[in-house]
Amino acid sequence: MSFLPKNMMPSGHPGMASRLAPLSKLFCLVGANVLLVNCCLAGDEPSDSGFYFGVFGGGGSLDGTSMQQVGTVLMRPILPFDIPVDAQGDTDSTSADMAGIKLGYQWSESGLTDSGWSLRPSMEIEGLHLEATPEGVLDIAPRILGTQYVSLPLNADVFLLNVVVSLRTPFSDTLRPYIGGGAGFALLSISGSDSTNPLEPGINHFNADPDASSSAFAMQAKIGIKWQVNSRWSVFGEFRHVFVASTSYTFGKTDYPPEVHPPTTTWDVELGRQNYNMFVAGIDFKF
Repeated sequence: MSFLPKNMMPSGHPGMASRLAPLSKLFCLVGANVLLVNCCLAGDEPSDSGFYFGVFGGGGSLDGTSMQQVGTVLMRPILPFDIPVDAQGDTDSTSADMAGIKLGYQWSESGLTDSGWSLRPSMEIEGLHLEATPEGVLDIAPRILGTQYVSLPLNADVFLLNVVVSLRTPFSDTLRPYIGGGAGFALLSISGSDSTNPLEPGINHFNADPDASSSAFAMQAKIGIKWQVNSRWSVFGEFRHVFVASTSYTFGKTDYPPEVHPPTTTWDVELGRQNYNMFVAGIDFKF
């Protein structure tokens, strides 16, 4: 979409730490209350079944996916026609971060045999916060307009209902492997997006409004191992695969002085299915 070049203007995005500050404060507040409850319950053994609360965090990657940007450059009355733009391509795999909380209920163990094997089912309500910045390299139609480079700093708040089954073995009473899965929905927001073209240095084609939001179906599968520190506290490590269905976003027009860049319509961006592969560690407290 080359018309008149300007100097490049780098854009910065807030880091993971600053965007997770409210969630960190929530963790601290909940943790303080859990410790208070634990002190009050000191000496009391929890029942075999009951509620538990957990916090966790980790990192991993977001797989590459498809991306499309569509809009129109408004050339009239300079030209007798406008220029429709359809840019399509893929993103590379990129790093991702996760933090979350959960509230669950576990039932009593159910023995499989008399040899020490047993299963314990649980159900959880879980909230995840995911952050990643997929970047797409998109071929533009018409080809004379070159290549579009799109960066989408993405935040996803995912809410899931999970079923988890842990396994007790005769080899250890404190180490419990488990598997689980769940489904729910994701609320996604993009802040400070960027759409540039090397033929137009310094132009962000989303400059009128670089923020957008969407929602989508989500689900996950996880496998891990838990170490039962005592009757109330346990720590765990796990691998999760989180899936978020494809989403659509609408960004602002390209809004610069006419001598810098012609006006455009708003831009529609389609982001394909998101697949996160995350390594997570956390701690549970049983009430």
